[in-house]
Amino acid sequence: MTPTYGSWENGDREVVCSVYLATGEQMTGTAAGAAQ
Repeated sequence: MTPTYGSWENGDREVVCSVYLATGEQMTGTAAGAAQ
């Protein structure tokens, strides 16, 4: 389940962030950095 540039553009980043949060704190930092 790898987020593509297209999916991030579509606003799926919220869903992806939720997945990262559920996966682990280490992934949370990556999601937060990518969101910005």
